[in-house]
Amino acid sequence: MEEKWEVCILGEQDRRACRKLWETVFIEDSAGFLDYYDAYKALGNECYGIYDREGELASMLQLNPYRMYVNGFTAMSRYVIAVATRPEYRHKGLMRRLLVKSLKDMYDKGLPFAFLMPASEAIYRPFDFRYFYRTNSGRIWGKGSGKGADVLSVRKADKRDIPSMADFSSGILAEGFDCYPERDNTYYQTLLAETESEGGGILLLEEKTGEMKACVPFWGKEPVEIREILCRQEDGSLVLEALRGYFDGEVTVNGSSFTMNEQRPVIMGRITNVESFLKLFTSEYPVELHMLVTDPLISVNEGYYIWKLSPGGSQVRRTKKPDLSVGRRWMRCGTQGLFEWLTGGRGLTELLAEQAIRFGGLPEKEEGELQAAEVVWSSGETAGAKTEVEKWKADLLAVRVCRSPFINEIV
Repeated sequence: MEEKWEVCILGEQDRRACRKLWETVFIEDSAGFLDYYDAYKALGNECYGIYDREGELASMLQLNPYRMYVNGFTAMSRYVIAVATRPEYRHKGLMRRLLVKSLKDMYDKGLPFAFLMPASEAIYRPFDFRYFYRTNSGRIWGKGSGKGADVLSVRKADKRDIPSMADFSSGILAEGFDCYPERDNTYYQTLLAETESEGGGILLLEEKTGEMKACVPFWGKEPVEIREILCRQEDGSLVLEALRGYFDGEVTVNGSSFTMNEQRPVIMGRITNVESFLKLFTSEYPVELHMLVTDPLISVNEGYYIWKLSPGGSQVRRTKKPDLSVGRRWMRCGTQGLFEWLTGGRGLTELLAEQAIRFGGLPEKEEGELQAAEVVWSSGETAGAKTEVEKWKADLLAVRVCRSPFINEIV
């Protein structure tokens, strides 16, 4: 008898089943980490699941809420986590069912985008997730000598330091980044519990005056790993020297707010609600863009949009039919190309070359209604066509896209 896979919203009564599936699939996670997750993350998240005929949880997906700052605007988002399927039920489309259902629910809630840390890029590209955050990372070789402590002291934070860590990190992120999660007292209370669950903690590097210069969460179980180094770019060398004096042996740095030896892609994202997403962006001067957006997974995202931007904000209006009075100055793109462009995942020139974003490209019916005297993009030979394309590209370049995200979240 063929299974009838039904996606359901999981609740408190399903927590034990979720924990069991997590332990089955993610065997590298310790019991201490899972205890932390259940206490701090699971209680406030959303969880989707599919049960088999025997009442065993066959597959699950969890969404952890994050308040994000994007270009000075705030928006709620979801971190897709714990996507897990029992081995005997893999390659049966269960993950797809969970993703599609959760993405459509995020659209209904008006959430602009979702993000995740993929086990493999190939798993999520078919669902139009694309990389947009690359972290600075590297290694340090600790000497345990205490050298550097004469300039910066190093100590482990406790709960009394939570407000100062939140203030410090919020200032650093606002100064140098344009897309990042809110880091308030609750964030650092949770982060402190997370790192302590793995035998680590949060290091504070301070000047003799007591001024904080860096905040460094780390996991203490062998091999020791630094979760991130958060400091100003100009303080990076001094902070690294102090950390070499604190740690013994080789230590991996998984993320940093300043330039290090390596840069690797770690976070993928996807638009979940086009209207909400576009409202997070502004432009250098007033711009009006007419767009046809396609989205094979969230079909309600598909359609025509008129997007008016200015230095102070933007407005988005959907329309059932294109305004043909603007001729062929319509742009056509999928949600994946739109996301990569606006989050800085890839440059506009590259996306245009691949036609992930393209000028014109209206459906055949609307193309046929255009007057012959209007600019013809397909020929691209007339002076008028060249002028139109150049003006269109200039308007796209005037949009203030994200250029420096900072998203070092693991759950």
